[in-house]
Amino acid sequence: MGRRKVSITSNRNDKWSQLRGALKKVLTKGQYDLWIAPLHFLGLQDGTLLLGCRN
Repeated sequence: MGRRKVSITSNRNDKWSQLRGALKKVLTKGQYDLWIAPLHFLGLQDGTLLLGCRN
């Protein structure tokens, strides 16, 4: 899978929603459901997106 540049605006909580929407368009349903859907937004730190998942 190649890299894609995604333009993200708005507040921090909306950034993860926007990114998930962009990923949903380029991943198969199985890939999205397995790898992305379980994740939740924790924050941004020094330009790095912090995500969490259930243990």
